[in-house]
Amino acid sequence: MNNLAKLFIATAIVIFAFILFDRPVQENELLTEERQTGQVLPQENLTETTPDYNVFSRPKEGVSTFVGKTIDAWKAVYGEAQRIEPSLYNYEWHIYKDRLNSYQMVGVEDGIINQVYSAGENAKVTPYKIGQSLDDIYRFTIVLPEIGIELGDSSYVFSLTPADTQRRILVQYEGIFAQLYIDTFDNELEGVRFITPEVLLQHRAYDTYYEGEMIETIYPTSSIQNAVDRAAERELMDLTNLYRLRHGEEPLLPYPSLAEIARNYSEELAKSETVMQGEFELSKYEDKLEEYQIPFKKAGGNSAALYRDPIEAINGWMNSKEHRETILESSYTHIGIGVFSEFYTQNFIELSEPETE
Repeated sequence: MNNLAKLFIATAIVIFAFILFDRPVQENELLTEERQTGQVLPQENLTETTPDYNVFSRPKEGVSTFVGKTIDAWKAVYGEAQRIEPSLYNYEWHIYKDRLNSYQMVGVEDGIINQVYSAGENAKVTPYKIGQSLDDIYRFTIVLPEIGIELGDSSYVFSLTPADTQRRILVQYEGIFAQLYIDTFDNELEGVRFITPEVLLQHRAYDTYYEGEMIETIYPTSSIQNAVDRAAERELMDLTNLYRLRHGEEPLLPYPSLAEIARNYSEELAKSETVMQGEFELSKYEDKLEEYQIPFKKAGGNSAALYRDPIEAINGWMNSKEHRETILESSYTHIGIGVFSEFYTQNFIELSEPETE
């Protein structure tokens, strides 16, 4: 065999291997959060209300002190919000955004703050600190698998799964709860939500058992659902870039066509009757990139189902290896985000031509 033939064969092998193993479009599996609803249990099976020694005294400083106060009290310290947006649960989000240093979402209903979510290096989440190690948190925090509370004549027990006690720790303070969102890959605190028990029950964030009356979850009407979804997209964009910056990556730019593809995909997920069984046919991201004639060198996609809000969705993705790697991929330049109710999609690309959109 002459040298030219050998060179031809070697080149063919390289090209075949490139086609076989190079995956310019990485579409990750759907990440799902099982729907949790309160279940009525007989009195004798209901865990007794947690004793007082498991309830921490409420912090005297930091953002948690504002929960239960008026939004005017918050504004006196932090000023006006950059955005005010509707939520899935009929309260408003007041968004305070300061790039890497601080990102805060303040839940407000009828002028009263019912929760504060804080992330970023300068977030004042006393007694915790963003970036604090999980080991350090365990040293001074009692992490329980079940936490009881009484509201009026009703009793409730939040039951945490082993995964919850690792990445969504629940801590009870006087009059409020703290949800500690952990990055289990870095074993560090990535965000904290201080929240009233009433709103925590509305979120159905944990398995919840109760005796008496279960607090009703009131979802928005269809007439404002679109505004809620667009707001969630902006919040998820903020959080995605916040975590990229924290891990030394550049923030991503919005790409409208990617967002349109993502919205359609999230709606497909929501309307599929067998979404949890994985037996449905959904559009392929790679096909949509071709259909929309989007020039790219590399692309990736994340999707999530039945997460309560963008805070929960980003925490789920960041604690899943493949989804996390997609979010933190250094070569990506643009993103499109689509939300439909509790269904979320992120589409990423490394643009191969100058942006024209």
